[in-house]
Amino acid sequence: MHKPAFIFGNKEIPPEQQDNLTEIRKINSEIVFELLWKKNLTTEDWTAFFEMLNKETSHINSVAEFYENWTYLLLLNFINLSPEKSRDIFLHEIILKAPLYPLMAFCFLNDLNAFRISWIWSIPSVTDAINILTRKNIEFRSYLNI
Repeated sequence: MHKPAFIFGNKEIPPEQQDNLTEIRKINSEIVFELLWKKNLTTEDWTAFFEMLNKETSHINSVAEFYENWTYLLLLNFINLSPEKSRDIFLHEIILKAPLYPLMAFCFLNDLNAFRISWIWSIPSVTDAINILTRKNIEFRSYLNI
């Protein structure tokens, strides 16, 4: 019986090559992480990362699936290991972009425990993102870290 091929971009990867692809992605992630760590990220850098992650995840309509994305996990780990000032800059940027990337914003804010801060719920861009998720029938409430 034929095993389904792993899809990478528009190309099918044979099952016997999947481990190699996973290893390549791991190495690439380590290189990207190393580059991120050495650079003070600007607003433009974060905007580029958000756009890149959005392109990669635009087909995703669930929190659980978004949480499995490698680029998301890489950025989240980077943010968690960053100094507090860098983390605050990131939070500011993701809050501003929340209506553009509601699922991404929810996942980052949730994993960074931002929803435990009472004032976050009064920020219009955050409430707009939550409303967009609700309108799209994306289940997020059961994932909420509060």
